[in-house]
Amino acid sequence: MKPAFAQLFRGARHSIIDAHAASEAEAGHYYGMQVLDAAGRPLNATFSAEPEADWVALIMESRSGRAAGRPGRNADYNPALTLLLERLARLDATLVDALVDSRKTQALGIPEAERRLIPEPVRLALVPDMEALRVRMGTAQAKIAQEPDATKGGNSTKRIRLRFDIPGYRPGQAQQVAGILSVPLQEAGAPRVLLERLESADDERPTEDDFTAAVAALDALDKAGHRALRVEQSYLRKALFRGPIALCDLCGRVFEVEFLVAAHIKKRANCDDQEKRDVAHVVMSACRFGCDELYERGYITVGNDGQVILSHAIEVSEHVRAYAVQHLKGKSFGRPMTGRASYFTWHRANKFLDPV
Repeated sequence: MKPAFAQLFRGARHSIIDAHAASEAEAGHYYGMQVLDAAGRPLNATFSAEPEADWVALIMESRSGRAAGRPGRNADYNPALTLLLERLARLDATLVDALVDSRKTQALGIPEAERRLIPEPVRLALVPDMEALRVRMGTAQAKIAQEPDATKGGNSTKRIRLRFDIPGYRPGQAQQVAGILSVPLQEAGAPRVLLERLESADDERPTEDDFTAAVAALDALDKAGHRALRVEQSYLRKALFRGPIALCDLCGRVFEVEFLVAAHIKKRANCDDQEKRDVAHVVMSACRFGCDELYERGYITVGNDGQVILSHAIEVSEHVRAYAVQHLKGKSFGRPMTGRASYFTWHRANKFLDPV
């Protein structure tokens, strides 16, 4: 993350919700996040996140105009909300529920059924026009808790609560989700869907809707996601490969670096931020001619003593067995185990095909 961006990000994380935004209880409970636009500029809009039942709940604070003694608050409510929905679509989130959650509706005890903004869950990756979805929710909230004799159209920028199901994120990771959503995707890190191998399982039977959602998500992520992936891979490869040729750390053979992968010893999606940055230990060199694939699929692993271990599962395929016996049997990992043992322990427990 660039220094200027990091400074903005830290500022966003540590800005507490404006005192006019909520009651004292709310201000003490919710931790405000400021939204940064695609260029990294802070918007005048604050949101929060918290775990709620099986969901991650996002709370968008209301917009208010200027008043005596104070400036307007959350003036960028609408563009910020649209931006948050677009970023959530890139995480393949489903908007399970949306409702007005203002102090007024809470004081009046209005039931959720009368505060709801959407009739049914919405898978955001299938939404062709996120701005239109935001406008529909704004139109719906304008009528909620409106005075019977009101002559105007009503407030369409109230405090709202959005409940999301986000694949790969548990309710307890709400603050992590907020941090990801508050900054542009290319600065927050490559999208989850592009960090995993694109492979199918025999028992999967995707529908046309599933395919449409996948295409929409990948199209939305293509530019920013691939940029982030290129930056990360370039950095990892530069750290691993200092010349035109290098060893595969598993089989010990020498290859031109174009045939080697900067592979994560512990699956990247399961690494915390500190582990992802532990470049000196968490990545290894693996050849594209078989070692990277066999390690990824759990046919091979590495023991605490550095010995390459073959799974009994290699017997199910004559090609896997022939490769493993010829190139990997009796081999030792090509780098010191210091600092790497815990990552291999994770691999043996979670990926290796033999019971540990």
